[in-house]
Amino acid sequence: MSTLLLIRHGQASIHAACYDVLSDLGVEQARQLGRTLADWQLSFDAVYTGPSRRHVDTAAHMRETAGKLECLLPEPQKLEGLDEIDVTAVSAEATRRVLPSCPNLVEQLASGQLDAEGRKAVGHMRGIMGKLLERWAAGEDVMPGVESYDGFSSRVQSALSQIMRLEGRGRRVAVVTSGGPITVAIRMALGIDPQRAAALMPVLANASLTQLMYTEDRLSLVGFNAIGHLLKDKLLSRI
Repeated sequence: MSTLLLIRHGQASIHAACYDVLSDLGVEQARQLGRTLADWQLSFDAVYTGPSRRHVDTAAHMRETAGKLECLLPEPQKLEGLDEIDVTAVSAEATRRVLPSCPNLVEQLASGQLDAEGRKAVGHMRGIMGKLLERWAAGEDVMPGVESYDGFSSRVQSALSQIMRLEGRGRRVAVVTSGGPITVAIRMALGIDPQRAAALMPVLANASLTQLMYTEDRLSLVGFNAIGHLLKDKLLSRI
């Protein structure tokens, strides 16, 4: 069997002009990933990323930091099928629904400084995002213009199957992507329904680690959403 380590990207710049750019915290989370892999003395036979800038940059910072600690990671290979849905559409709808209770939430999020009301609103927003994603996975058109769940799941499964076929047995592979593709992999491993898989998306932490074992055509879940490497330096985030 082979090991597939799925890594969610570092924190992006939500509510900024370009979401796809890593925030300062996101950069540090990516560097912490590199330090962690070096501390664990892990070697990888291949590294893949999704096509988004936050995927590519997370892998680059991780790889650079690990390399400085004599942990050399392979040059990442980019796969279009590992991309996320348009999360800005999901976030915008959830934000719209909580603004009446916290009118300055967008400004608080942009500054990175949340007061008690802001923290409560963010928790509420995550709950709304979870419900929207569950309804999307059930086939409802709750976010016009967003790729259907069936189409999304199909392309992610194709990308993961491609990696499994190409890499074969006895390999250790890292994949830097987003929460959505990670939940599709979990669905492939556990056979859960689309709604339950989609509900896991807001739970996944930035720079978290989800580990699976695989053969050419089968996935088995080993560990989900590991965050221990982020807690010591207070690097935990889920946006």
